Amino acid sequence: MEATHNLKYALLEDEYLTGRYLQATVSELRPAYMMCASGDSVKHIAHIIINKRPDFIISGIRLSDGLTPAEFKRLGCNLPTVFFTAYADCIPQLEGLNVVHSALKPISKCEVEIAMEKIEALLAARSRR
Repeated sequence: MEATHNLKYALLEDEYLTGRYLQATVSELRPAYMMCASGDSVKHIAHIIINKRPDFIISGIRLSDGLTPAEFKRLGCNLPTVFFTAYADCIPQLEGLNVVHSALKPISKCEVEIAMEKIEALLAARSRR
């Protein structure tokens, strides 16, 4: 799938070990993908979206300083996003966002693979338009 080679992604996660796990798992599953930015708080989101221009985002729902979905909505962010969360009650807040996949923690390699396949399918469909 040529449209999905060498994608850039941003990782927003305030749990250090979870962030490292996600970065390592994406690197293992998709070695050509490059993490172009990372952050652990809502205040990083605007800078990442505007300056780093990722193809997609992997994010927690609750970061150290607030809720990611609220900030995405405030910024009008329409980047394809994968959300992982420990808070099932936060899933409804994702409505109206370009959520490609969401899952509860703990995160399995299988969930990351499913998310990557969904991102690839979406971006490939967009490139055919």
